[in-house]
Amino acid sequence: MNKKLIAFLSILSLLLSTPLIPVNAAVKAGGACTKAGITSVVSNKTYTCIKSGKKLVWDKGIIFKSAEFAEDLSEAERNFCELDSGTPAEWLDVQKATNDVFRCLPPFRYLPGKDIVYTPKNALSEQKDLLNITDCKVRDVAGNSEKYGRANFANASHQSGIFTPTKNANILVVGIQFTDVQTSSTPEKDFKRYTDFYGKFLKTISDVDVQITYKFTQNYIQMGKPLEKYGLGDEHADTSAFKADFLSVTDPQIDYSNIGQVLIVAPAQTNPKLLSAHMNWYGEWRTSEGQIPSVYLHGPILPTNPLIDRIWSVSPWITIHEAFGHQLGLDDHLADEQVFAHTKSSSDFRDYGSPNNQMSGAYGDFLAWDKWLSGLISDDQVRCASKDKTTIHWIRPNSTSGKFVKAVLIPLSDGQALEVESFRSTGWNWKFPTLYSGAQVHLIDRSEARYGYGVYQLRSESKPGSRDGTWGKNGKSNLFDAALKLNESLTAYGVKITVLEAGNFGDVIRVEKI
Repeated sequence: MNKKLIAFLSILSLLLSTPLIPVNAAVKAGGACTKAGITSVVSNKTYTCIKSGKKLVWDKGIIFKSAEFAEDLSEAERNFCELDSGTPAEWLDVQKATNDVFRCLPPFRYLPGKDIVYTPKNALSEQKDLLNITDCKVRDVAGNSEKYGRANFANASHQSGIFTPTKNANILVVGIQFTDVQTSSTPEKDFKRYTDFYGKFLKTISDVDVQITYKFTQNYIQMGKPLEKYGLGDEHADTSAFKADFLSVTDPQIDYSNIGQVLIVAPAQTNPKLLSAHMNWYGEWRTSEGQIPSVYLHGPILPTNPLIDRIWSVSPWITIHEAFGHQLGLDDHLADEQVFAHTKSSSDFRDYGSPNNQMSGAYGDFLAWDKWLSGLISDDQVRCASKDKTTIHWIRPNSTSGKFVKAVLIPLSDGQALEVESFRSTGWNWKFPTLYSGAQVHLIDRSEARYGYGVYQLRSESKPGSRDGTWGKNGKSNLFDAALKLNESLTAYGVKITVLEAGNFGDVIRVEKI
């Protein structure tokens, strides 16, 4: 768990570049400010500090209107390091608190893409010209222990200890309190906005029907010891003692039948020095009704906690990253890039701020590859193309809901394939600047045993990238230009991929042997 915490906090720390405005500073048009270029959001306006004569003052501000669709947004509104003026009222306190600490945030609202009616100009390859889909279900040949454990495709078999929401999305929220941490509140009152957010995320990213339900224990169940005795403040501590006591106390009181995941929560005001988030490590969680497939211990969520800088779990995105991403058995993607014609895959090229690190919800929607692996898109949404034959495919944006084709796989060898998907700034990805849009090409390498490796975003050597950019500085990160635009192509592993048509409808690509 220390690895994913480091990865998540590294994403955030890389983006800390835009100074904040003190909460007690009055921001109004013409008022004094401290540094040219800084911004502040007040009500429905974003003000920018400008130089007027010899003075620094706030400009007149830009009114941000509420948007129904992602395409309704201006480019100025797509910035991870700015507060979203359209954030729902129930999340404003969390947005403010987490922005004060991390300053660059994923969205707190979902903005779908518009339905696009489009007929490709190029004739698409027929199914008879493609490979059988089983040829593209890249086999896990690493047999490693460093990753999070999904060896099989979810629609093929169930794995012990893995959350599979397409088979069972019944989530039980179990509230617990300790002799040194008490509350008169209830788990549902404290956590319902979070579970609503989690449920909406999972349903909107999945094109396969997911009947997610959250049920809460009526009250916080009393544990018999003080929290400090369990050593849970260390996110990678041994949880064996806690697990044994938790099961001993709750199993006689709770029917764990037909539960896909247990979400354990403690009172909102819990001291984060005593409790961090934990996954279901250290053996099986077995009750009298059988094994619980997935268990996640939620961290504290009180945004007014004076130790807010330690509460990484106050943002709902870290739980999406953990309770869904890793509990689905998906690994982190540390976004090492490969640049063609020559290859670079050293950690010097790691870019935590790119769309390639979205796998487990660190910044938005999952990659289409990870959705397919975990059963959130179906086999008929993936086209399996031969590396030895010219074929043409229409890929819809991965972040747009609908049972369309979302990815093209090109098998290379046992354990390796190229994957192409269409990235657009819609859905949970709307905060990405549109310069990221295009056809993303990934190398899927399931022979790679190291934690965080095995999914590489490919970038043509003709694209310079931005070696030192961040969203907070110039709206760019190392892989900002990696996606292929209209008429651009990339050649890798003897395969050339070209974008023939591009727009809000996605990308029409040609795959051919070179």
